Amino acid sequence: MCYIWCLHAFPPVFRMTTSMKDVPALTNLLLDEFSVFRDLEIEEYQSIATAVDQRTYQDGEALFEAGELSRELYGIINGRVEILRSDESGRDRRLAILEPHAVLGELGFVLGEPRTATVRAIERLDVWCLNGRMFDALAEAHSEAARNIESNIIRMMAQRLSDTNKQLIKLMEGREGDYHVDDDDDIEDQLMRRWTV
Repeated sequence: MCYIWCLHAFPPVFRMTTSMKDVPALTNLLLDEFSVFRDLEIEEYQSIATAVDQRTYQDGEALFEAGELSRELYGIINGRVEILRSDESGRDRRLAILEPHAVLGELGFVLGEPRTATVRAIERLDVWCLNGRMFDALAEAHSEAARNIESNIIRMMAQRLSDTNKQLIKLMEGREGDYHVDDDDDIEDQLMRRWTV
């Protein structure tokens, strides 16, 4: 089983498929443990979290597939996911396993581009999910909260880019002689193992 918490703009009420016993605990968890919601006042968060939706997935089901267009941002509350990317032969290769407090899907959320990898639950999983199109509509009514969230996402992406640059430098320094264009596939493979969706 996998549970997805999804933030939607419409309608502004809690919709539940199973019971949510402690909504304040969820609010505190998201504000305390996820950098995307850092610096939000409780009222700002509540203006966005009034439409938390719960979805259920079985172990092995994909949150999203490589190539899929999706503007949803996810954060893992409990459980783990695997990040998969197909190689040239079409075989799925595991690039990473992400655990609680990881945030993923930011490239699709911000850029609206196709997913670069598949993300699949490997056990019972609780995540929150922020829908980009709904977020855009919500941002008009709650612009301060939206600006804070957008700023936090940009900060997270900048940190990941910085980490990727450091990894690229390490990979390049480990090579003998000059760098050649033919080495691109090997470098891309190594970087993808270190970076998520």
